[in-house]
Amino acid sequence: MSDASVTCPGCGESAPDDSKFCKECGGRLGAAPCAGCGETLEGGSKFCRHCGASAGAAPAAPRAASASAPPSAPEPEDDPVAERAPRQAPPPAESRTAVYLGVGVAVLGFVWLTVNKQGTPPPPPPVAADPHTGHDHPPAGGGGAAPPAGGAVAPAAAGPAITGTISVHASLQGQTPAGGHFFVIARPAGSKSPMPLAVVRLPASASPTPYSLGPENVMGGGPFAGPMDLSVRWDQDGSAGKQPGDLTGVAGQPFAPGASGADVVLTQKL
Repeated sequence: MSDASVTCPGCGESAPDDSKFCKECGGRLGAAPCAGCGETLEGGSKFCRHCGASAGAAPAAPRAASASAPPSAPEPEDDPVAERAPRQAPPPAESRTAVYLGVGVAVLGFVWLTVNKQGTPPPPPPVAADPHTGHDHPPAGGGGAAPPAGGAVAPAAAGPAITGTISVHASLQGQTPAGGHFFVIARPAGSKSPMPLAVVRLPASASPTPYSLGPENVMGGGPFAGPMDLSVRWDQDGSAGKQPGDLTGVAGQPFAPGASGADVVLTQKL
């Protein structure tokens, strides 16, 4: 074997001159790159078969950059806006609910303190109903609403009342337990409004039960005047709302204040 060596054109590693391929990169030995295009020249070639350059020509100098070529764009700098912290998610619904409740409690507490600081008058004592007439009377002992300013005593509502009796039809006798209350209700004659003009509540007693309905039983401050349609409802527990088992009846004709004999017979069971 000869001591002469060749240099690999691919990696620059030395190899014996009888070597055909480089042991380091596997490139073909004895082949030099073309000075014109850089392609590998085959052994013994005088000209490049790709560009026609002479195999012994010096490598071409790198082409100068064109003066008209636009300058390369500078590397983009880091955008501080893009690096800002991500937007925080809104607080959960439970946290918002707790805040709303806290604000509501604070507002209610402020209102309560304001009202109690000014002071509120005590409520008037309850008004007892006469079991016989159904009229409202203040309890014994001087109780009742305070007189108006100036020492003058407001006059009680006065005027003629409508009187009559309440009875249960024979077909309904024995179908209702003992006790309960009667509600005598007056509305302007022909009115379809659910709001009554006057109402009196009295405990049910032996049939027939007498009643009296007057200006003191007016609701809403309206005048107790003109002909009125009368109806009566019996309720076991004394509640104002209708419920199954109640007995109802209506007067046969309208009655005006001062009328007597306005009798009502309960003929229907709800």
